[in-house]
Amino acid sequence: LEGGQTAPFSIEYTPNFTGTAPVKICTDEAGTNVIAEGTLTIQQGAAATSNVDLSLPTTIINLSSDGKYVYGTKLHLKTVATNNTATPYSGRMGIQLYKWTRDDSGVGYSYSGIDAYQNFSVPANGTQEVYLTADGLEEGAEYSLSVFYLKGSEWQNEQSVSIRSTFIVKPGYSYYDAEGKISTAEATSTLTIPPTATCVDLRGQNTVTSLSVADNPNLLVFVDADGTVPTGATNVVQGGQASQLTLADGYPFYTPETFTAQTVTYTRTFSQGFNRGSSGGWATICLPFTATEVSTAEKTIDWFHSATDTGKHFWLMEYAGENGSDVVFDYAPQLDAYTPYIIAMPGSSYGTKWDLTNRAITFSGTNATIQASSSAVAKVSGQRYKFVGALMQTTAPADAYVLNDAGDWFDATTADATTVSAFQAYFQGTGHSAASAGLNIRIGQSEPTAILTLGTEADRPAATGSYDLQGRRFSSTVQPGLYIVNGKKVIVK
Repeated sequence: LEGGQTAPFSIEYTPNFTGTAPVKICTDEAGTNVIAEGTLTIQQGAAATSNVDLSLPTTIINLSSDGKYVYGTKLHLKTVATNNTATPYSGRMGIQLYKWTRDDSGVGYSYSGIDAYQNFSVPANGTQEVYLTADGLEEGAEYSLSVFYLKGSEWQNEQSVSIRSTFIVKPGYSYYDAEGKISTAEATSTLTIPPTATCVDLRGQNTVTSLSVADNPNLLVFVDADGTVPTGATNVVQGGQASQLTLADGYPFYTPETFTAQTVTYTRTFSQGFNRGSSGGWATICLPFTATEVSTAEKTIDWFHSATDTGKHFWLMEYAGENGSDVVFDYAPQLDAYTPYIIAMPGSSYGTKWDLTNRAITFSGTNATIQASSSAVAKVSGQRYKFVGALMQTTAPADAYVLNDAGDWFDATTADATTVSAFQAYFQGTGHSAASAGLNIRIGQSEPTAILTLGTEADRPAATGSYDLQGRRFSSTVQPGLYIVNGKKVIVK
């Protein structure tokens, strides 16, 4: 919900009974903070979808090229549901797997007990992609598939999927690319992971004993809770837990599901810094964990938590709102998970003691819940603009503003596909104002970036020169106003 807006929302629920039932809307899982309540009357709803005709051509994603085998003990399906009528459809589809037996007594099949269901909607005369995953297949077993959808109060079979088309389960694994697209392949004792992979799922097999991993330090490896971790695997998620998650800037990241990391680090080198008399040097950052410590190779460092804070090492700012085409930032008291910020390291103008450019900076946290990339939300919204964090490699939308190379301006995107790297952020319009050529960075309601200070007077190099509040240097301050003269604020009347 954008700042200043009111909007309807819906919560989907599929009852399995008719009659009346009390309903409460709450803001907590325990149901103690009730904001609305009433009574729901449930009736059989066959009429809504009884006249809708769908076609559900279904593709098995992890099927071998010859169509004989499925790799892995999970069945991954993609259906392109097509509505062939002028009536919108909102209902449910499902799949069931049938296990085949072939012996001296003959050939037959029976329901395996494996199924999956998914609620979905298709507009009138439109299409909708639907993905399902069924778990629990047995290696070496032979299965066939039945696909169906709810038409009125009856299940309607998809005729294009033949129950007599069978496949055999072979040891396999799944891997995901930077955009979350899944691929599968046969599992062998030694695997060479494709260089485009960001996550490898080895669960449901015990064939793989070693990995040859491409140069992506952010690669995740999922293994069974009681499985053996292959040699060469790092960032291992076992039974929903990772003892150590090590992330680095400049590499893609993707996780298909939520897990917990006992310790997590993110390392980044800032090539440019914030310097005196300049408004540039800013970068964006958005992490999937709360950083409780920041360090270099030599020491622990910290950021200025307020305008009056002293003796710290760099700047971290949170989005506080907008003023025209200015996006306003203020000092961030903490670096929270799934929250975008701008960040700046001091440059050479602050002297060698404070200069943190071109040095590896590590952000650390503990007991972090790393959310599934496809559902993670990281944004802070104002009235006109929202600041959006990219938790995976993201293609910025057409109305986005991306930080420029100088780090002093969010530039309106002009390319059809502007890519924002994982763990960075961009701005997007909320539709409440006309598009701008770009967005200025402003620290506080009246003070721009150029007057930020660092350390104590004794620590800092002597500041010389006269600047206006936009960071522009002047030989003299002849016009009335507020200036920065030799590092101090001066009011000229």
